[in-house]
Parts: sequence; C-alpha cells; structure tokens
Amino acid sequence: MDKNCSAFREIGDDLIKQTLEQTSQNLSLTARILGIDRSTIYRRRRKHNW
Repeated sequence: MDKNCSAFREIGDDLIKQTLEQTSQNLSLTARILGIDRSTIYRRRRKHNW
C-alpha cells in the first residue's frame, strides 16, 4: 500500500473513532453519519481493538 492510501485510511480510522465517541458507541448512528456500512466499523474496531 502506498503512503497516500495509508494516510487516508488512518484519517478514516480517526474519523470513525471520533464519531463513535460522539455517538456513545452507537454503531448504526455512526454508520449513518459517515455514510458507510456497519460492517466497515466492525472490521475497523476489531482490527484496532477499540
């Protein structure tokens, strides 16, 4: 993976984590706000042990 792609993924991970904190860990609401699938959030949480 090149540096740009890695940097975008890190930004995405940070955004997911911040949104989860703002929504009191509400996965459905976080997914709706960010316009992504809940499965994406599950995968990122599992990958980073959030």
